[in-house]
Amino acid sequence: MGMSSEQEALKLLVLECAMRRKNGKCTNDFNDALCKACNCKLHLQNYCTMTDQQCNLMMLQAENSASIEKHSLLLNVVSIIIFIAVITFIAITPMLWDMANMKNKIVSKTVQYNVPPVSTQSPDKMINDTLKIVTRVAHDTNGDGLVNCIDAAVLFYQYYPVRSEVKIILNYNRETGMNHLFNSVSVDGRWFTVEPQAYYNGERKYWMIDYWDSYYDARFDRDDTERYKKYVR
Repeated sequence: MGMSSEQEALKLLVLECAMRRKNGKCTNDFNDALCKACNCKLHLQNYCTMTDQQCNLMMLQAENSASIEKHSLLLNVVSIIIFIAVITFIAITPMLWDMANMKNKIVSKTVQYNVPPVSTQSPDKMINDTLKIVTRVAHDTNGDGLVNCIDAAVLFYQYYPVRSEVKIILNYNRETGMNHLFNSVSVDGRWFTVEPQAYYNGERKYWMIDYWDSYYDARFDRDDTERYKKYVR
């Protein structure tokens, strides 16, 4: 007897969840607190009433499928990539230098937009110290019974040493499913976004573009400081 459309949908959901973690797009363990706190659109228990044991079994099956799919795809694609690379290299050797210069310019602009320039890549003391404080004092700031991205952003704003150089930012992106609160700080007169939950989630990288990769699109950033600073105590 075949699977129902609902079962098929759940199977695709957990496979996508497994693939994102296999590919490093998501660093969370399945069904950990952040899955629920950020209302992840790929969180299985948002869509069904199965027991934890049943959910874990379905996710284990999906992870096995993800591993097989990824390995199979790699085997099929490697030879094609090598062939194309060799042909391309032979065909465009005279143009490689110009292309390299163009690529460096594009990469340079992207890096300057998303993260600080090279001279400020080492963790700034104020950001680092504030992230440690957020980890130590994390609690429900707005009385909704949860400890999530709202509380982390409010606490980071509260404890950052220079109030004029920190903001609370909302990013709501229908395309990726991101609905997330975080912070923006001024570094050498330019604003860069920080994930305030980074340290208590066990991550040492805290720039939004490094933490969330392509899931984060800065075009959807909105300054929401006035709305949330009322929770600062």
